Amino acid sequence: MAKLYPPYIEGTIPAFFKDDDGTVILTVPLSMNKAVGAKEVKGFVLKIKTAQTGLLLGTIESDSFDLISNLSVWFDLEEIKDKLIEGQYYKVQIAYVNEDEVGYYSTVGVTKYTTMPTVAIEGLDFKKINNHQYKYLGTYSQKNKD
Repeated sequence: MAKLYPPYIEGTIPAFFKDDDGTVILTVPLSMNKAVGAKEVKGFVLKIKTAQTGLLLGTIESDSFDLISNLSVWFDLEEIKDKLIEGQYYKVQIAYVNEDEVGYYSTVGVTKYTTMPTVAIEGLDFKKINNHQYKYLGTYSQKNKD
């Protein structure tokens, strides 16, 4: 089989963080290459490098993806999470994997490893059923974090 052409990714990828369980999942939104059929794709490979020096931190494989509705692939960064530094930027590239071969890598996308944010809706209690309000105010905070 021939190598698959690369998927398309944006130049900026959403930030990622370590959750309460200590798991680090990087979500990469993508667009399918028109020369590649969804049934040809068995998985993805991610290359992750530091943005400042270009040092390769790892090559991660994933078979967790959605090519129909979400158009995203999820990479578990467990094996390199000790190399990641909160507040730092990283360059990523992804490639399709077919039956036996890694395809060509995509262009570079830049992402940030950050701390888990605090997200809330003012006036709501997450431990009970709340009354309907006509205005909702959401808050996002990284205070005393990254």
